[in-house]
Amino acid sequence: MKKDSESPYPVEGKTAKLADEIESWRSFAEALRSEDRQLLRRMLEKIWTCSDAVENCKEGYETEAFLLSLLISQQKTIDLLEKKKRELLRDA
Repeated sequence: MKKDSESPYPVEGKTAKLADEIESWRSFAEALRSEDRQLLRRMLEKIWTCSDAVENCKEGYETEAFLLSLLISQQKTIDLLEKKKRELLRDA
């Protein structure tokens, strides 16, 4: 388990732009309550599937690509939940 003063999410061995962008949010993450830091960590672990997109973004647009990666991850979760809901309603 990481100490509260350490980064709430791993960046070792990851792609440079995305790792740098995540690292730039460290002070924000450290200011969060413990349970919110844990939630942020889980969110950030999911965006590594978009790392190629962040790596290929135009210089100076890393933050936008990072935030869009988070949004894409959240939308995937919403889509999955909506699909499960439809299946449950259909089977009821």
